[in-house]
Amino acid sequence: MERRERTHRLIELGGLIQKSGLADAVGDDRATLYGALLSLRRCLRPTGRRRWRSGAVAGSAPSRPSRTRRRP
Repeated sequence: MERRERTHRLIELGGLIQKSGLADAVGDDRATLYGALLSLRRCLRPTGRRRWRSGAVAGSAPSRPSRTRRRP
């Protein structure tokens, strides 16, 4: 993976953390957030992944930001 692609991927993943509310829920405590993600990784099973994906698709799927600016 090239550096630019890696950087883009990391920014998108960080955006998902922010959009999910996890960063605010732990008060931006990176150690707590990292521990939570490690716990989540241990829980990953195909059935759980399908359930989480369907939940995201059903109502809170991350959307790509619009490239056009809206005026207030």
